[in-house]
Amino acid sequence: MANSITENIDLCSNGEQILSLLSQTDEEIFSGSELSKEVKSDGIENDLSILNRIINLSVLIGDQVGLQLKNPNQRFKIILSGCGTSGRLAYLCSQTFSHYIKSKLKEINYDLCDSIIAGDEYALVNSVEAVEDKPNIGAEKLKNILDQHPNSVCVFIGITCGLSAPFVAGQIDHCLKDPRVVGFSLIGFNPVEMTRKTHAINKENENFYDLMKRIINLEEKKNFFLLNPIIGPEPITGSTRMKSGTATKIILDLILTKTIGNLFNEDISCQNLVNFYKKAKQCVYSDKVSAKIGDIIDKSADALRHLDNGGSINYFSSSERLGLLCCVDASECMPTYGSSKKDIKGFLEMSSFMDEQWTGFYKNCQSVWSTNITENLDDFKSDKSLFIFVQEKNHQSEIEKILADQTSCQMSKINLSKSKPNLSKRIQVLNFENLDQIFDQAEQNVGVYFKKCLEEFVLKLVLNAISTGAHVLYGKTYKNIMIDVRVSNIKLYWRAVGILEKFCHLTREDCERFLLKSIYKGVEAKNEIDDHVQCASPQQFVVPTALLMALTECDYSEAKKLLYESKNSIRNCIFTIKNSLEK
Repeated sequence: MANSITENIDLCSNGEQILSLLSQTDEEIFSGSELSKEVKSDGIENDLSILNRIINLSVLIGDQVGLQLKNPNQRFKIILSGCGTSGRLAYLCSQTFSHYIKSKLKEINYDLCDSIIAGDEYALVNSVEAVEDKPNIGAEKLKNILDQHPNSVCVFIGITCGLSAPFVAGQIDHCLKDPRVVGFSLIGFNPVEMTRKTHAINKENENFYDLMKRIINLEEKKNFFLLNPIIGPEPITGSTRMKSGTATKIILDLILTKTIGNLFNEDISCQNLVNFYKKAKQCVYSDKVSAKIGDIIDKSADALRHLDNGGSINYFSSSERLGLLCCVDASECMPTYGSSKKDIKGFLEMSSFMDEQWTGFYKNCQSVWSTNITENLDDFKSDKSLFIFVQEKNHQSEIEKILADQTSCQMSKINLSKSKPNLSKRIQVLNFENLDQIFDQAEQNVGVYFKKCLEEFVLKLVLNAISTGAHVLYGKTYKNIMIDVRVSNIKLYWRAVGILEKFCHLTREDCERFLLKSIYKGVEAKNEIDDHVQCASPQQFVVPTALLMALTECDYSEAKKLLYESKNSIRNCIFTIKNSLEK
């Protein structure tokens, strides 16, 4: 389902206009959305049933930690699990929470919160989609964690934004059968009736939909907590890394922050926590900040337009947890927008002081090490290359100095610290008006753990806006649907044909004919499908070119010329043709 707010996002001429639309769609996370007359929600802010379930879940977790402290021979764990963005957020939250708990409770000398991501830690910055469809692997991963200790018990929290991932469905099915699971929760953003009817996920031949209906109808739900606020469609159709990812982060933060409050007898209001998120969101989308983020989006789009001349978008952070978010945002542009690994990248400063808690991240994802910058400095010397630094503390990295001295790249900085860095004029600094006050209030009223949660939330909003806005301005969408599929395998070849069918209302054969004209640059070709894929794979804008030819009946050369002149905006091309015909 497409979001009506962003239906014309592809007609935006700059980043600030795109931010205005993203602000409205992000507001739906808090205020809710109406999918139909029957399906609507008050959002996270006002849905008291969701907030009450979060409170009850955190109480259950707190009680289990209390039992753990009384009985050290037991091994209680919170286990978070998901695929793609959901699994990456599970990893971030589990590591941050476990590290904090170990610093406060010396009796807990292990990771209280563990995480599972489909595809393991390699999938933190790489797309591993095949595993998401395997319920048996999901269940096995959960069982393996519980088998690590003879007296294991756990509370399991599975995340699948569309209630659609068989990997997580297999884990939920396992929870019903394993007495070591003392409670379990499912986070998603659809009503139960819209749960995906997957292939069979258990020996009883149930699909995900069947399983959810059975759980809901159980008289004794074995401490089951369904957390599924309706937050409305994504701003870019199907891109669950955005709103759904942000809502997932908020819900996980609420659960774990409330758990900390329960453990240390602190009265923390869920509603108060949500209000902090809402204030932080308002800071990000305020007029002054939006203008500066909009400028970074414009520069990022320009970098993409000059990929053949050294253009690239590069995030960099000295903080492991914020660096993880940078690397995640960059890596998710590959499956979402068909980007290559060189188009947009995330880097993390490597040093001898790397925190042990992030070992799984930086050992399994070596492409993010900052040494990849210094060893390949020629890749970043162009003035079309953009570096976006993320500052948590008043610190200038050695990488900044090297890039400033030895390259002509453009540099911006997202400043999440209190200090206002005095940098060279080459570095555009994004400061957030009043955000440091919100962070201070969060730390004073709730605690340092929650302050870090807010920092991560703000950074996620900004990074999502930059990468989304840049790719929209680059011409990767038609209306609010991503169309520039990189035709790199047979499955994506037929997906490309399907996109043409959706918008052109032509026969499948005609759509394939236009696709082939685009692949072979206007020349008729009668090769095998493997040959088509091989020819198309290195090309960009194959589908947009085919779509423009199909919609306007122009030839290949004219389509490419129009796309170039309109900065790849298909709808502006169509307007140009209509205007010329009217004259």
